[in-house]
Amino acid sequence: MHEKITKYRIELAIGLLGFLLVLQYMHSSRDTLATNRMFASTIAPIYRVFGAQISPRWDIAAWQFTRTSGEIDARETALTISSSIVNRSNEPLPYPLILVSLTNRFEDIIGRRIVKPAEYLTNNVDPNKFIATGRPFTATIAIQKPSTETTGFKLNVCYESRGSTARCNIENFKN
Repeated sequence: MHEKITKYRIELAIGLLGFLLVLQYMHSSRDTLATNRMFASTIAPIYRVFGAQISPRWDIAAWQFTRTSGEIDARETALTISSSIVNRSNEPLPYPLILVSLTNRFEDIIGRRIVKPAEYLTNNVDPNKFIATGRPFTATIAIQKPSTETTGFKLNVCYESRGSTARCNIENFKN
Protein backbone atom coordinates (compact mmCIF):
# COMPACT_ATOMS: atom_id res chain seq x y z
CA MET A 1 0.00 0.00 0.00
CA HIS A 2 2.80 2.40 0.94
CA GLU A 3 4.58 1.60 -2.37
CA LYS A 4 1.43 2.47 -4.37
CA ILE A 5 1.16 5.88 -2.67
CA THR A 6 4.87 6.57 -3.26
CA LYS A 7 4.59 5.53 -6.92
CA TYR A 8 1.50 7.73 -7.33
CA ARG A 9 3.32 10.72 -5.80
CA ILE A 10 6.32 10.21 -8.08
CA GLU A 11 4.07 10.01 -11.16
CA LEU A 12 2.21 13.12 -10.01
CA ALA A 13 5.50 14.98 -9.42
CA ILE A 14 6.80 13.97 -12.88
CA GLY A 15 3.55 15.09 -14.49
CA LEU A 16 3.63 18.40 -12.63
CA LEU A 17 7.27 19.01 -13.58
CA GLY A 18 6.46 18.19 -17.21
CA PHE A 19 3.56 20.63 -17.14
CA LEU A 20 5.79 23.33 -15.61
CA LEU A 21 8.39 22.67 -18.32
CA VAL A 22 5.75 23.19 -21.02
CA LEU A 23 4.63 26.42 -19.31
CA GLN A 24 8.25 27.62 -19.14
CA TYR A 25 8.72 26.91 -22.86
CA MET A 26 5.51 28.78 -23.69
CA HIS A 27 6.60 31.72 -21.55
CA SER A 28 10.07 31.95 -23.10
CA SER A 29 8.59 31.67 -26.62
CA ARG A 30 5.56 33.89 -26.00
CA ASP A 31 6.48 36.54 -28.59
CA THR A 32 6.81 33.92 -31.33
CA LEU A 33 3.73 32.01 -30.16
CA ALA A 34 1.73 35.24 -30.12
CA THR A 35 1.72 35.19 -33.93
CA ASN A 36 -0.52 32.11 -33.67
CA ARG A 37 -4.14 33.24 -33.54
CA MET A 38 -5.18 30.47 -31.14
CA PHE A 39 -2.43 31.41 -28.68
CA ALA A 40 -3.15 35.12 -29.07
CA SER A 41 -6.84 34.65 -28.31
CA THR A 42 -6.42 32.27 -25.36
CA ILE A 43 -3.13 32.83 -23.55
CA ALA A 44 -2.43 36.49 -24.36
CA PRO A 45 -5.42 37.74 -22.29
CA ILE A 46 -3.97 35.94 -19.26
CA TYR A 47 -0.71 37.84 -19.68
CA ARG A 48 -2.64 41.12 -19.94
CA VAL A 49 -4.44 40.39 -16.64
CA PHE A 50 -1.03 40.29 -14.95
CA GLY A 51 0.14 43.42 -16.79
CA ALA A 52 2.67 41.58 -18.92
CA GLN A 53 3.15 42.75 -22.48
CA ILE A 54 3.38 40.31 -25.37
CA SER A 55 4.96 41.58 -28.57
CA PRO A 56 4.35 39.15 -31.44
CA ARG A 57 7.42 38.63 -33.63
CA TRP A 58 5.71 39.22 -36.95
CA ASP A 59 7.75 38.71 -40.11
CA ILE A 60 8.76 42.29 -40.97
CA ALA A 61 10.95 41.12 -43.85
CA ALA A 62 7.81 39.84 -45.64
CA TRP A 63 6.62 43.33 -46.57
CA GLN A 64 7.59 44.64 -49.99
CA PHE A 65 7.20 48.19 -51.27
CA THR A 66 6.02 47.94 -54.89
CA ARG A 67 5.22 51.55 -55.79
CA THR A 68 6.03 54.72 -53.87
CA SER A 69 5.62 58.39 -54.74
CA GLY A 70 5.79 61.70 -52.93
CA GLU A 71 4.18 65.02 -53.82
CA ILE A 72 4.46 68.47 -52.29
CA ASP A 73 1.36 70.64 -52.53
CA ALA A 74 1.33 73.93 -54.49
CA ARG A 75 1.96 76.04 -51.36
CA GLU A 76 4.79 73.72 -50.29
CA THR A 77 3.19 73.21 -46.87
CA ALA A 78 2.50 69.47 -47.02
CA LEU A 79 4.23 66.37 -48.34
CA THR A 80 1.94 63.48 -49.28
CA ILE A 81 3.55 60.07 -49.63
CA SER A 82 1.66 57.21 -51.25
CA SER A 83 3.05 53.69 -51.21
CA SER A 84 1.72 50.31 -52.27
CA ILE A 85 2.93 47.59 -49.91
CA VAL A 86 2.47 43.81 -50.42
CA ASN A 87 2.47 40.97 -47.89
CA ARG A 88 4.95 38.37 -49.22
CA SER A 89 4.67 36.19 -46.10
CA ASN A 90 3.19 32.69 -46.05
CA GLU A 91 0.59 33.84 -43.53
CA PRO A 92 -1.69 36.82 -42.97
CA LEU A 93 -0.02 39.71 -41.16
CA PRO A 94 -1.38 42.71 -39.28
CA TYR A 95 -0.84 46.14 -40.80
CA PRO A 96 2.68 47.32 -39.94
CA LEU A 97 3.84 50.61 -38.52
CA ILE A 98 5.61 52.73 -41.13
CA LEU A 99 8.77 54.63 -40.26
CA VAL A 100 9.03 57.76 -42.41
CA SER A 101 12.49 59.36 -42.46
CA LEU A 102 12.89 62.73 -44.17
CA THR A 103 16.26 63.31 -45.85
CA ASN A 104 18.22 66.32 -47.05
CA ARG A 105 20.18 66.68 -50.28
CA PHE A 106 23.07 64.70 -48.76
CA GLU A 107 20.71 61.79 -47.93
CA ASP A 108 21.15 62.53 -44.21
CA ILE A 109 18.08 61.87 -42.08
CA ILE A 110 16.79 65.18 -40.74
CA GLY A 111 13.56 63.94 -39.19
CA ARG A 112 11.59 60.77 -38.65
CA ARG A 113 8.23 59.64 -37.45
CA ILE A 114 6.44 56.33 -36.95
CA VAL A 115 2.99 56.29 -38.53
CA LYS A 116 0.31 53.92 -37.22
CA PRO A 117 -2.11 52.06 -39.53
CA ALA A 118 -5.08 54.19 -38.44
CA GLU A 119 -3.16 57.25 -39.68
CA TYR A 120 -2.15 55.96 -43.13
CA LEU A 121 -5.14 53.82 -44.16
CA THR A 122 -7.90 55.46 -46.20
CA ASN A 123 -11.43 54.53 -47.28
CA ASN A 124 -12.50 53.32 -43.81
CA VAL A 125 -10.15 50.31 -43.87
CA ASP A 126 -10.10 48.56 -40.48
CA PRO A 127 -6.52 48.85 -39.13
CA ASN A 128 -7.08 45.84 -36.84
CA LYS A 129 -7.61 43.36 -39.68
CA PHE A 130 -4.91 41.16 -41.15
CA ILE A 131 -3.58 41.36 -44.72
CA ALA A 132 -3.74 38.07 -46.62
CA THR A 133 -0.69 36.62 -48.35
CA GLY A 134 0.02 38.34 -51.66
CA ARG A 135 -2.44 41.17 -50.99
CA PRO A 136 -1.32 44.78 -51.39
CA PHE A 137 -2.57 47.83 -49.55
CA THR A 138 -1.95 51.53 -50.07
CA ALA A 139 -0.50 53.70 -47.34
CA THR A 140 -1.12 57.44 -47.69
CA ILE A 141 0.96 59.56 -45.34
CA ALA A 142 0.59 63.33 -44.99
CA ILE A 143 3.42 65.31 -43.45
CA GLN A 144 2.49 68.89 -42.63
CA LYS A 145 5.11 71.62 -42.95
CA PRO A 146 8.19 69.55 -43.77
CA SER A 147 11.52 71.32 -43.29
CA THR A 148 12.75 73.40 -46.22
CA GLU A 149 15.86 71.18 -46.14
CA THR A 150 13.76 68.14 -47.05
CA THR A 151 14.61 66.76 -50.48
CA GLY A 152 13.54 63.14 -50.08
CA PHE A 153 12.25 60.44 -47.79
CA LYS A 154 12.78 56.81 -46.84
CA LEU A 155 10.11 54.34 -45.74
CA ASN A 156 10.47 51.29 -43.57
CA VAL A 157 8.05 48.81 -42.03
CA CYS A 158 8.10 48.13 -38.29
CA TYR A 159 6.18 46.31 -35.59
CA GLU A 160 5.80 47.29 -31.97
CA SER A 161 8.23 45.67 -29.60
CA ARG A 162 8.46 45.57 -25.82
CA GLY A 163 8.98 48.79 -23.93
CA SER A 164 7.20 50.98 -26.50
CA THR A 165 9.96 50.57 -29.05
CA ALA A 166 9.70 49.49 -32.67
CA ARG A 167 11.44 46.62 -34.45
CA CYS A 168 12.09 47.72 -38.04
CA ASN A 169 13.29 46.04 -41.20
CA ILE A 170 16.31 48.23 -41.92
CA GLU A 171 17.50 46.01 -44.79
CA ASN A 172 14.40 46.82 -46.86
CA PHE A 173 14.54 50.60 -46.44
CA LYS A 174 12.68 52.21 -49.34
CA ASN A 175 14.13 55.39 -50.87
